[in-house]
Amino acid sequence: MNPPGARRDELFVRRPTQRAEQPREIEVTFKGQRFTATIESDGLIHFDEQTYSSPSHAGGMVRSKVNGPPPDGRLYWSTNGWTFWHYKDLVTGHPQPISKWLERLG
Repeated sequence: MNPPGARRDELFVRRPTQRAEQPREIEVTFKGQRFTATIESDGLIHFDEQTYSSPSHAGGMVRSKVNGPPPDGRLYWSTNGWTFWHYKDLVTGHPQPISKWLERLG
């Protein structure tokens, strides 16, 4: 699930004109367990030896890893990956949801 009006290929691809450095590593602590993923220069997200095209799909897989799959037969839980995953803000040093990084691109 991308923010309104956003496309994955427009969000996690380096461009010389970007004002905010793209996060490389994202993380989440879910039910006491810490997970990390890597955002590649092509915008794909690598988590648990798999590749995902959105942070929401990768986040849903984290939840399935901890909780098991949803009871309705889907492989992963619906998740807003933009608020689920966090990156370390280079200015403040504090974790921020990746949606905050998008805001910095303005």
